[in-house]
Amino acid sequence: MKTNEDLREAKDAVSALPGMMPVGGTGDGLVPTGKEPPARSQWQLFFRRFMRHKLAVASLILLILFYAIAYLAPHLAPYPLNPKLTGEVLANANKGPSGLHWFGTDELGRDQLTRIMYAS
Repeated sequence: MKTNEDLREAKDAVSALPGMMPVGGTGDGLVPTGKEPPARSQWQLFFRRFMRHKLAVASLILLILFYAIAYLAPHLAPYPLNPKLTGEVLANANKGPSGLHWFGTDELGRDQLTRIMYAS
């Protein structure tokens, strides 16, 4: 009977056990010679590799978030896109960021966050 040490030495060989062959050329996994590892499509290979790349996954999540904000802008925007220019709206012209207007207001008193959400 072969010990674990014998099996480790046999990893580099073509066959570690009679009737078995290494998978992927590394010898880490063994499958019976009559069976092949399951075939994967190009999309499956792409998806596995993509999901291992953390920055790519984070970027995809941000893109989906931006598209959702752009699509739902009429429902998410805190103010109307083009409010009627009244004295109250004009009084808020060129204000900096605050609790009411997170990105501030423009020269006509319109909320910048609302305008950016619609512009996306």
